[in-house]
Amino acid sequence: MCRFLLLAAPTLCDMRLYVRQFARMCQHSTGLHGEGWQGDGWGVAWRDDREAWQVQHSVAPLWTEIDAVQHLPPTRHLLMHARSASFAHHKGNIAYSQPYTHF
Repeated sequence: MCRFLLLAAPTLCDMRLYVRQFARMCQHSTGLHGEGWQGDGWGVAWRDDREAWQVQHSVAPLWTEIDAVQHLPPTRHLLMHARSASFAHHKGNIAYSQPYTHF
């Protein structure tokens, strides 16, 4: 089962602490039926200082690449996805790592 983190703040906020906590939760959480792997990829989207969406994705487990998201600037809006692939043939395919945005 995938996990999502959505944060909205009234003013600019350093989201890196929330991202680290989310990564730890994803690494150690389990679902209702004992499933717990959210290591099939991750994605993050945030609003930059021009209010444009920026996106970053990976097929690695989020907790193994936490340094890759430590560059996140202060923002008011953040969306993260930690992926648990439903089908074996979708593993390793970055196209399935949300969040998706349309420009």
